Amino acid sequence: MKELREIKDYKEFLTVKEINSEIKKIASKDELINLGKSRYGEDIFCVKIGVGKESALIFGFPHPNEPIGSLSSLELIKLIKKSKKLHERFTWYIIPCADPDGAKLNEGWFKGKFTINKYAENYYRSPPHLQTDWGFPWKYKGYNFSNVPKNTLALKKLIDKIKPVIDYPLHNAGFQGAFFLISKPLNQESYKEIISLSQKLKIPLDMGEPEMPFLKEFKKPIYQVPFVEEIYDFMEKNGADAKKETEGGQASIDYSKKVNPKCLGIVGEIPYIYDKKISNRKKLKYSYKEIFFEAYKRQLDTFDFIFGNFEMRGINKKSPFYEMISNIKNWQIGAKAYLENLKKIKLSRKITVAENFSAEINRRFQDSLLLGSFRRLLIESKQNKEIKELIKEVEFKMNLIFDYIRRNSKYKIIPIGNLIKLQIGTLLIAVKSMDNKK
Repeated sequence: MKELREIKDYKEFLTVKEINSEIKKIASKDELINLGKSRYGEDIFCVKIGVGKESALIFGFPHPNEPIGSLSSLELIKLIKKSKKLHERFTWYIIPCADPDGAKLNEGWFKGKFTINKYAENYYRSPPHLQTDWGFPWKYKGYNFSNVPKNTLALKKLIDKIKPVIDYPLHNAGFQGAFFLISKPLNQESYKEIISLSQKLKIPLDMGEPEMPFLKEFKKPIYQVPFVEEIYDFMEKNGADAKKETEGGQASIDYSKKVNPKCLGIVGEIPYIYDKKISNRKKLKYSYKEIFFEAYKRQLDTFDFIFGNFEMRGINKKSPFYEMISNIKNWQIGAKAYLENLKKIKLSRKITVAENFSAEINRRFQDSLLLGSFRRLLIESKQNKEIKELIKEVEFKMNLIFDYIRRNSKYKIIPIGNLIKLQIGTLLIAVKSMDNKK
């Protein structure tokens, strides 16, 4: 894809300050829009570029631990400025950093060599009710989310105004292969192009367990976007009190589809690191049901450990990590629902290498992120004897996970430039598919 040849090959991620500096270098004053302030007073900048009749919304940092999209946004702006075709196709609204507050809390792992230790020890993820991409207002079956966070409110007002035909939050995954979510079917050739581009960039496809067990598959690993009502119904169907236990709102794609039913929503979950096992569909002798039962049980044990020590004496209740951990009950609820859903799967169903990787490695990695955030909370708390001992216990648990991953995975770091090319390339393929339907 010739448009991707000039993409800059970044060696590390940019801080919020650096991102804002770059925006002002590549966008004129007429192109720069300040959408408003974040919760803690940071500016949220948007670049408006192009002269098309239809609008396209692209934004980085849909979650605060997902910085690749900020660099993809900057490179996309440069690309549109050089391409008459793209400049005339849409009026583009590109937001490199939609969550500056959360991004700043992840900057500890942005620089230097990426390691799983550094990532987990400096990880932050907004609680559900503050997540930029999952904070849009939503009502369903008596559940009502209306306390929209400031970041999301800025995006909501923009969506209301521009009614985008494309909504592309630039997500990225952690320790897995690439997979894609699309709100409505593209043509088969587009799926082949996305898969081919991933392979050319040497970014493995995630052939393991889908992010949610009910996802509709277009062509693995390309799935239908899970709309928030489907998630709610799945939780309810598998034993959760969904009305009581749901936290947060709907995603930007859900909201954009309601504002403009013609809107195409795209999510490309692009990983930082990978193991070739994630693409291996060879069957193993082990039972899928038994392996995943143990994986979800481990996750629930991690939740029990954190919540069992969460309110101890000296905990800093003003820390953003206290707020984060006190609002991740839905992660625990999700694990219980997935565990309940396993009961419907036959014991004779054998697990693949990729699925086994999802269960044994990726879910342990997720546990390390929760423990890492808990560790950051403890470090920010009063250093009494109990908390000092608890920090040691948390670090011991994290090191057990890191040691297990290193023994059982030959993971590699993916070059940042390749990740940017896949995010932008996926967008260009989707746009071509839209044009072919006209």
